[in-house]
Amino acid sequence: MTKIPAHPDKLVIQKIVYGWLDKSKLKASYIANRLQIHCPIPITPDNFGNLFLYHPERKPNIDGDILLALITVFSVDVPIDSRCSADEVIDLIVRVPMSLIEFKALVEKLEAFFSKEELSRACLRYDIYLNFANQFEDMRGMVNQLRQQYGDFVLRFLMDQLVHGRLRDRYWEAFIDTRDQRSIALIDREWRTIKQVLTWVAKENPDLLVDLVMLLVHYMDERLLYSDRIKYSHLAADAASKLGNRQWEEAILRIDALGWMYLELDQFKQAEEQINRGLQIAEAYASSGVDTTELFVLGNTWLARLHLYRYLRRLEPDGLEAAYRQIESIRTSSAQCRPVIQNRVKMVTGDIAIHDARSGIAAAISLYQEGLSYFDVNFGLNLEADSLPLNNKLGMAYWQAGEIEMAEARFNDILRLDAECLTINGVRAQLNMAQIEKLKGNLSSARERAAKVRNRLAKLKIRHPMLVEAEDLLSSLKTKQ
Repeated sequence: MTKIPAHPDKLVIQKIVYGWLDKSKLKASYIANRLQIHCPIPITPDNFGNLFLYHPERKPNIDGDILLALITVFSVDVPIDSRCSADEVIDLIVRVPMSLIEFKALVEKLEAFFSKEELSRACLRYDIYLNFANQFEDMRGMVNQLRQQYGDFVLRFLMDQLVHGRLRDRYWEAFIDTRDQRSIALIDREWRTIKQVLTWVAKENPDLLVDLVMLLVHYMDERLLYSDRIKYSHLAADAASKLGNRQWEEAILRIDALGWMYLELDQFKQAEEQINRGLQIAEAYASSGVDTTELFVLGNTWLARLHLYRYLRRLEPDGLEAAYRQIESIRTSSAQCRPVIQNRVKMVTGDIAIHDARSGIAAAISLYQEGLSYFDVNFGLNLEADSLPLNNKLGMAYWQAGEIEMAEARFNDILRLDAECLTINGVRAQLNMAQIEKLKGNLSSARERAAKVRNRLAKLKIRHPMLVEAEDLLSSLKTKQ
């Protein structure tokens, strides 16, 4: 107990007991008669008022039997709606001098009237720990329950903001729509709390962790939260692996959430490892009779992109040919996939065509345009999320084909939606426009745009390859001053 009173707190005890008496609307004579039933000490209506009040000339303290009898009467013998609560009982007991051992013994007897949880919570208000180990476990259980409830709430919140009632595929449906500023602002504002929930459920609820991360993968990408995407996608993929019934989720998380992310960051070894692990999981899953065509097509599409990137970084001399063979290997099977997958196949095929003498810029433009043609209401693709990367690609292809005005139009369409470079597509468009401004001789505008890209990417916890491009561009612009 925080402090043991030296004497009974006469005024407070009197106020509590007479408060109970008033609430019960019963006469003191009735209460005295009921007390006599529960207490061996003689009690009459005449001496009832003095039994629980401190009188030095009579007794130095309130008798424990009277105290228990008093609580029993007001917990059992009075009408239900006027019975005292556990909080009120503890408020009374702490006014009476007694050792902690006596206190615990009395409270143990009160378990006949109140639950252990009620008594424990009431005691905690006075820093009294009846049984530390049990109370700690009870509190832990309460916290875990609250975390579970809050985790479920966050899941519903994200479904409302990202999926908007589309339940066919949480992973591919959960794109952020740049036009939906309200939903974006809500998730941005709550991101720190959402991360806390992800940390909790990673330890205690792997199923919920997988569900949450499946919804958040594309949000984390668009908001350039790359460290978070890698961290939580790894946790969710590992959790799915242990669950045994989430093979599809593990495969897509490794192939796309992690494989694609590592490709974006030029971390080729990690990308190859995760994509191949995802394909192995898909192969094992297919043996059970499940159609995993989309997983195979997407995984091989990203492997083709991996070969192309290695070729462009001069790390794989035969990478262009390897990329071409990889993408050709899925040409037939990709036709069986949903537009959201075909869209990505067209994009990577176009990327390869730009550098392949057998195809060229014209073929790349045609492929990007085909990819954009999927954005029809009948296909159900998210126009904002899926079309912006292709618009950036198409703009670059127009630029290389010498169609500068058409390239500018594509980039400016993106920047009208994201002028502040809050998303990765806005950053790319801004950097592309900086290059065009330099080409046109608008050096001041080029520097301003390149600086905006550099400043945005410099805030990331992971170094993005575009940061190097922006820094190189700024350095080249300094020499032209």
